Amino acid sequence: MKIIQLSRGLRSCAGRLAQTGVLIAVLVLPGWVMAQSIARLTGTVVDPSGSVIPKATVVCRNTATGLTYTASTNDSGIFRFPDLPIGPYELTVSHPGFRELVRTDITLLTGHVVDLRLRLEVGVSLQHVEVTAGTPAIDTTTSEIHTSVNSRDMRQLPLNGRNALQLVLLIPGAQSRPAEAISSPLTRRLR
Repeated sequence: MKIIQLSRGLRSCAGRLAQTGVLIAVLVLPGWVMAQSIARLTGTVVDPSGSVIPKATVVCRNTATGLTYTASTNDSGIFRFPDLPIGPYELTVSHPGFRELVRTDITLLTGHVVDLRLRLEVGVSLQHVEVTAGTPAIDTTTSEIHTSVNSRDMRQLPLNGRNALQLVLLIPGAQSRPAEAISSPLTRRLR
């Protein structure tokens, strides 16, 4: 009788542990997955003399989804969008007494940190300046190279054996090493 009760108790405990594990996975996994597909956009807004412009309105719009995010520059003229989904963006900066600036050539990749310096021209706020071919967004905080390979590239590029990992070698600066060079000390001992 005691063995049956002990067995039921163990099954009940194992069931609770499994439920707890599933609950933890459901709560933690979406945040982890979301963290893998975000980027950060920051910048400084200045006037023609190079002085910072505080309290300028900055609107960041994802051109693929239409979602907009709004921020204001602080007293140092800096704005931050810390957690943006990856994709193409358009940035609009406005402040009374200055022409509106629209920057359309911004593409954010996973883990990318883009830091821009935007210069507003003095003028009537009804006028706006649109920048379509500006300097490329460069991440000055790291030497990493980010790129994105879309499904069209995967279908159209010639891949030996259709191994998608070969696309990594198309990234500038990527190098291929023999499997022997990248194996761990443990696998070398087993040979």
